[in-house]
Amino acid sequence: MKFDRIDYSGKEPEELQKLIKNGVLPMYAPMSLEEYRSWMEEGLELEALSKEVATFIDFNPSVKSTHSQDVRIVLGNINNNTFPNLFKVLGKTREYEFQLAGGGTGDIDTDEADQHMDDMIVINRDYEHPTELIAGAYRFMYHQNSDSYDSGSMAKSFDISESMRKEKWIELGRSLKNSICEKKKIVVHLDLKAGLGFMASQCPGVDGFFGKVTLYKAHQLLKSHKDILGLMKKSFTEESLFTVKKNLRIEDDYSFNGNARKLLVHVKRSTGLVIPPVLLMYASMTDKIAYGGSFIHNEFGGSIESGIAIRFGHYHEPLLINFLYPYMNGRRLWI
Repeated sequence: MKFDRIDYSGKEPEELQKLIKNGVLPMYAPMSLEEYRSWMEEGLELEALSKEVATFIDFNPSVKSTHSQDVRIVLGNINNNTFPNLFKVLGKTREYEFQLAGGGTGDIDTDEADQHMDDMIVINRDYEHPTELIAGAYRFMYHQNSDSYDSGSMAKSFDISESMRKEKWIELGRSLKNSICEKKKIVVHLDLKAGLGFMASQCPGVDGFFGKVTLYKAHQLLKSHKDILGLMKKSFTEESLFTVKKNLRIEDDYSFNGNARKLLVHVKRSTGLVIPPVLLMYASMTDKIAYGGSFIHNEFGGSIESGIAIRFGHYHEPLLINFLYPYMNGRRLWI
């Protein structure tokens, strides 16, 4: 099943704002829940999926959900080779959630980088349908040597510095939270912070995380991308870890006076759009974020992608205490 992209060409900003719902301007015609459930089941071997889920649960730690003491979630890693049916669920969950947020690829969301990177997923072990099975996820790759950086998705658009190649970084991508699970109070972004701690505990000596923040096409159509890029340019540091390739870099020399919270209010009031929640999450985790420039990602719906990185030494101490140290000390994390 492929999705037809909505054509907004020729529409004035005032017309576009009338089409915004819940802070989002959709790029594809919204799927009903029934259509999504039917699409999810297409090509899925349900019996094999159940066995994969059972195996996954047996080998990974169980934690309580942030908001419901009755629902348990499980953290662990998968890829296309180890859990093929779970991976199909992930690709469709990604696409559905990214379309809800104003993005999407128009098909199952998988690409070449999935051949080299793993996915840390948060499973709802009490799921009633595959659409609510994966409550949250991160695609990632642990770079332990210089050459491995060329296999990640960032290397296609960014030049990785020699100084960074000498260090050990976790590359992140495709961060996801499941809106169906969220409505049932199963998982929120707080659990994804726990996921980062779980991920880091498996990568000894890691120096930090890096990846991209996505601004969907609607922000360009309504010009709010200028304020968001202006905040990143002003508030984030230009540490020489990686820089967007010169032939891809777009203008980002804008100005915005205020912090991430003020930006959220400003963009909402002026356009009706919401800024990426993951940007607010990262901004709450540290006062020092490295910025590597921005580019247009035509393979991901013409979105703007901005490269960022956070060193472990720059995370707020309460974050490390609550979401990293418990895993590193070999204890289960009860959120």
